[in-house]
Amino acid sequence: MNVKRKIHYTIIKMKKRISLMKKFFILIYDITAIVVSSILTLIIANNFNFEALNFTELSISALCLTLAVQLATYAAFQVYRSVLRYSSLVVLIKILKAALVADIILLGIFYFSSAYEKIPASVFAIYPLLIIGFLAFFRILVRSYHEHNSTSHLNKNVLIVGGGEAAEIFIRELKKTKNKIYHPVAILDDDRSLHDRDIHNVRVFGAINQIGIAAVKFKADMIVIALPSLKAARMKKILTIVMETGLPVRTLPSLDDITSEKISITALRDVSLEELLGREPIDFDCSIVRMNLTRKTVLITGGGGSIGSELCRQVIKFNPKKLLIVDHSENNLYQIEDELCQNFPQMDIALYLMSVTDVSAIETLFFKYKPDIVYHAAAYKHVPMLENKICEAMKNNFYGTKLLAELSTKYQVKKFVMISTDKAVNPTNIMGATKRAAEIFCQNLNAQVTTQFITVRFGNVLGSAGSVIPRFKKQLKKGGPITVTHPDMTRYFMLIPEACQLVLQASAMGRGGEIFVLDMGEPVKITYLAERLIALSGKIPYKDIDIVFSGLRPGEKLYEELFHEGEQLEKTDMHKIFRSKSRGVSWQSFQKVILNLVKNLKENDEVSLRKILAELVPEYQSTRVDSKAETAVECSI
Repeated sequence: MNVKRKIHYTIIKMKKRISLMKKFFILIYDITAIVVSSILTLIIANNFNFEALNFTELSISALCLTLAVQLATYAAFQVYRSVLRYSSLVVLIKILKAALVADIILLGIFYFSSAYEKIPASVFAIYPLLIIGFLAFFRILVRSYHEHNSTSHLNKNVLIVGGGEAAEIFIRELKKTKNKIYHPVAILDDDRSLHDRDIHNVRVFGAINQIGIAAVKFKADMIVIALPSLKAARMKKILTIVMETGLPVRTLPSLDDITSEKISITALRDVSLEELLGREPIDFDCSIVRMNLTRKTVLITGGGGSIGSELCRQVIKFNPKKLLIVDHSENNLYQIEDELCQNFPQMDIALYLMSVTDVSAIETLFFKYKPDIVYHAAAYKHVPMLENKICEAMKNNFYGTKLLAELSTKYQVKKFVMISTDKAVNPTNIMGATKRAAEIFCQNLNAQVTTQFITVRFGNVLGSAGSVIPRFKKQLKKGGPITVTHPDMTRYFMLIPEACQLVLQASAMGRGGEIFVLDMGEPVKITYLAERLIALSGKIPYKDIDIVFSGLRPGEKLYEELFHEGEQLEKTDMHKIFRSKSRGVSWQSFQKVILNLVKNLKENDEVSLRKILAELVPEYQSTRVDSKAETAVECSI
């Protein structure tokens, strides 16, 4: 320990000595500058007549006086407190003030002293210009040296797309940053009036479509898109052009975040999923949702999952009387509790670790709190996995929904909102068929009771647990390959916050018995997503990172549908929300099938369950191939 302390103290002493040496060197330079400036001033004032120069005792005393006054003003204006390598306009202004004040003091002394009456008056105009020039030149030279030395070790040469306010702030902040990670080499913007002009000494090279030429010319390592307020469709087009360079792409935070100092300008972020898909943000009608949720007791099942947790985040903003969150995953429940309690400490939140199939636990919850609105997001969603686990799929997706729906009726819940999926339309898998069976149950129960049963159906949500994007990113991080099931596989995609906003709107406007279908936009090829992610990372698809097609998995189909051909789809007053008229069934016959289903669930009879599921959902066409290797799953109610 003593050795370490000695080494530590030795290093500190060395640093102090080096610092003193630097200060001493600066002082010597400034003294030299004062002497040289004084001599040059006399030479210029005497019209370069060197014979007129006469270094007498008087002139030496004048020089010493100048030195004393000048150094005193430096001290007064704290010129030496600034670090030389970070000299800026502020330091130059200090030097200017010190030189002018010293000049005025010297003028006064020489004017009132008869000893100095032979000094030309022009000296007092020439001297401050020379001394300011010498001192400023030295400090600018030192700063330029350090900047050049640091930029020679920079990690990335950056091309900037966009020449607006965000680009100006970005470049300005980079110039001030000590640890220079990024070095801006050129700007591209479609505004021709900016071409061949500079923004903080960075040239606007040309239009955005010239980025390929610019990337080669300036040896770029990265592209930064400085267009934080651009519309999604335009951003998607720019990304298409930018990604052809094969360079990694980053974007700036929003201007609001930058100006409010929430995010550092140098904290570049990955291209978001919204930008990748070119989806415009939806117009969210808060008023109708606020009327539906404010001061209500709201129950959210699956509240720790991707959709359920986002519903919790959005519902709590409308000041519900109480928020009840149910999830069977301990970790998911803990995470959403931790987040909501930190962000909304004043809200009344109750969390329950339980399954939606636990009859006594769920009924106790309904009896105790009597919720006004139920958002049922709990479900098993993994298509290939559920193909061989029909018992668990039926128990959770159908029986769990049936139990919640019946308890909602018993305890006079006003609205029951079921989150469904596009896989429930013409289902070819167990997951979709069980969700469709749950849809049919809720729709037809609505006609028997006062509780309003509303179904909201949408496609895949990007970034959810088990979705392709997180899996692709993991594969990309490992260096590939990225696996896609089929080159023609397409899916509808929506962002989780967007989907939940539309769920809240649909539930607010629903009156019971409807299936609301969310406008998912155009279907996207999974291969396209994989190629875009590879390109955004600065790699070339099929060359740097391969894409391997593994074949369709059990229960999968190439494309999904949002509504059945027999469902009449009609527009609503809400943008991006459509209403589908439900198909009625014989309630008595349906109930008999359900009783048979519950009996076979208890007996774990998978063969009978498949037949019953086909009876409940006539459009269900299984693509399953039976396998002797199939493992039995225990299931009980």
